Amino acid sequence: MTVEGVPLNHLVGNRFWLGEALLEGTGLVEPCRHIEKITGKAVAKHLINRSGLYCKILQGGIVRVGDAARSAIVVLALLAS
Repeated sequence: MTVEGVPLNHLVGNRFWLGEALLEGTGLVEPCRHIEKITGKAVAKHLINRSGLYCKILQGGIVRVGDAARSAIVVLALLAS
């Protein structure tokens, strides 16, 4: 999946919701040629200096186009008050 306007480095070490899924960012990753094998397109050169994010899936759920990433800490704080 691709996201726009999300500083991925801020998600490393934090839990967040993406759609109905609860994720934890575990580390940044640089794009590799594997994406070219998957898509069949020469896209790696366009992704230089862009990173991805490794995530641990803590709770599965449906993620739809247009779903926003939301901090799990903020959501839990609102539920507790």
